[in-house]
Amino acid sequence: MTADAAACGPHEMLTCAASIMWQRDCGVVPVVDGDRHVLGVITDRDICMALVSRDALATEIRIKDVMSADVVTCRTDDRLEDVLDKMGENQVHRLPVIDADGVMVGMVSLSDLFRLATKQTKKKGRLARKDVLRALLKISSAEAGTDRNNAVEAETAIDVDLKAAGTG
Repeated sequence: MTADAAACGPHEMLTCAASIMWQRDCGVVPVVDGDRHVLGVITDRDICMALVSRDALATEIRIKDVMSADVVTCRTDDRLEDVLDKMGENQVHRLPVIDADGVMVGMVSLSDLFRLATKQTKKKGRLARKDVLRALLKISSAEAGTDRNNAVEAETAIDVDLKAAGTG
């Protein structure tokens, strides 16, 4: 995970989130309260849609009016497989990571998990790249409206490709 993830407050303007996205080269910023409890997330798409649909500047629109409040988080003690399941089921590529007190301590992305899986060996209990690819398939299939049969075919293709490459 990225432990030093930047965040914005709900009463800040869209320029705050856009600035973080530009500086950190990311497309999502968590929205937190003063105690760093996650209230929502704002994406680059949220900002674009707000600017297109309102007759206002980014300096005039508050994050709370645009953010997604229905945010999915994971905890620092969650199993990696459970984190991947949450990503797939909720069609998200990134999750805020919270501690036992509900305080945001970082962000984890599908890319983070893939890099970890690539570094790890095939020892029992380790995260495998095919697990990450399956989560991506679930996210992408849902986003594209792919039916279940196409998703199963694609997952089978992933298994075949990984075996052929000697990485499954």
